[in-house]
Amino acid sequence: MLFILALLFPFTTAIPSNASFPNINLGYAVHAPTFVNTTSSGLQVANYNNIRFAQPPTGNLRFRKPQTPPPHHVGVIHGDEYQSTDCVNSVPSVAPFPGYNGTSWGQEDCLFLNVQVPEGVKEGDNVPVLHWFYGGAYAFGSKDKAALSWGHSMGLFNALKRHNEKFIFVASNYRLGLYGWMASPHEDMDSNVGVHDGEAALQWTKQYISKFGGDPDRITAMGQSSGAGILNYLLVANRGGKELPFSQVRKMNR
Repeated sequence: MLFILALLFPFTTAIPSNASFPNINLGYAVHAPTFVNTTSSGLQVANYNNIRFAQPPTGNLRFRKPQTPPPHHVGVIHGDEYQSTDCVNSVPSVAPFPGYNGTSWGQEDCLFLNVQVPEGVKEGDNVPVLHWFYGGAYAFGSKDKAALSWGHSMGLFNALKRHNEKFIFVASNYRLGLYGWMASPHEDMDSNVGVHDGEAALQWTKQYISKFGGDPDRITAMGQSSGAGILNYLLVANRGGKELPFSQVRKMNR
């Protein structure tokens, strides 16, 4: 219960990024902090937003498993180059979400993730990692709206600061609706690619999170609703014998 309450009361402010947080060279791209949050306890948390973890799933890659590595980018990325990186969302008209039900938005080029790093964490520190998958009935949601469904990561940063503990938070997109969950034996396509998007994002975290100061051997995968469903599918893949890029999992049904 303490864990959930901590997430519900973040009380943060956002300020421009500053020199206390470094640019991160991933090999295929260099990312600067998009902005820095300050929690109510005064802890600064850098947000590295809109990091590609796979090739854009467009054209010949539509309805295909995510292809890695991501494309090479020249220059420093600040994560604010995109107006939106939401996947194509479509909220049923009967959904109990006033203001959202019956609407559609988003884009196909959406395989991005965000990384949040608290001040003082650097490469080599090997702090634990929480990788979050949002819910939304496999039809709507995004890494940027993840906080709306379960609280806010800033509250957890606050709570752990009181115990002198630090961690890194990752939230990733996965394809939704028709683009993520179509399956047909009569079409030249991969089935249920949203699950594979989730696995590719976790593989990215396993491979690259050490550059932010995270421990690739202490990744907790956490999901709510359809996000938890993706983790269920990964756990039972190949009759449970599949090697997975995380060390433990926590699932929430709502």
